[in-house]
Amino acid sequence: MRPSGVDWWRCSSAELVREAELVHGDHDDGSEAFFQPEEGSWSVRLIDPTAVNAFDSAADASEWLSGEISMLEADGLGGHLAYREMLKLGICDPVVVSTDGNAYTLWDGYHRTAIAIIRGESLLAIVGSRDPGSP
Repeated sequence: MRPSGVDWWRCSSAELVREAELVHGDHDDGSEAFFQPEEGSWSVRLIDPTAVNAFDSAADASEWLSGEISMLEADGLGGHLAYREMLKLGICDPVVVSTDGNAYTLWDGYHRTAIAIIRGESLLAIVGSRDPGSP
């Protein structure tokens, strides 16, 4: 993903496809939700993070994120600091999801999704839907 400070709302369709390509294989479970990015239409949207197939509840998201932060704190490398900052200030960079029109499948952004759920905020997302007639 690009660094913070990008105006995601102004990205072209081709730029959004490239962003999806960067994370396409990260959580690919072989389902139809993980189509080839060039086979879809992509846009930037604010979505309800609870509609993403990542966490069952705010409590589930909070428990998972607490465990992630504890694990990162234990490694002593400071990786937990970014998540603590996002918990305080919110999220700047989008997650990447695909949609079938009803639900969202997360390609990238579990931590950001958990934070949006915990904060009770909408989630900035690069959203792709498979084009009709694509293989």
